[in-house]
Amino acid sequence: MEYFILRQDRNLTGAIKPLNLSWQKKIHDFEDITVVERDKQSHEQYVDFLDSPRAIASDKLKRILSEYSSQIIFKILMLVDVKSIYWLFEVPKIDCLSPNTELQKKDKVTRLVLDREKAKDHAVFSVEGILEPYIIINLNVAEKIFQQDPWGIILQEVEAI
Repeated sequence: MEYFILRQDRNLTGAIKPLNLSWQKKIHDFEDITVVERDKQSHEQYVDFLDSPRAIASDKLKRILSEYSSQIIFKILMLVDVKSIYWLFEVPKIDCLSPNTELQKKDKVTRLVLDREKAKDHAVFSVEGILEPYIIINLNVAEKIFQQDPWGIILQEVEAI
């Protein structure tokens, strides 16, 4: 199976930006519905995935991810003056780091390599043991996302052995 990091397309300028969301806050610390302001400087590009300040999915992306993993925790995110629903989410952390992964000090990844055997039963996850909050998806999820004509999503292939 092939794996990919789900990323926000940074080449799109003007993607909506929620304000006052802490990346350090755990998903369970958010209310079931969180309402925040958005950066008025953004040009209202309603992308399907935001990876900063934390993982946020459009309703369309949430439906796809939910099909492939019942372990993802979702909380509604309402942006003031935005009619679309977004979702804060957190995926399960999986211990699937290959010994071939190259790390700098403090677990910062310079080359991510997954252990294919440990990851094989998981379609959407993050990697235990690294600082980066990568959202990893398998090929089946990637294909489903791109069948839905996503906006503002890019995939970066991850090595798996």
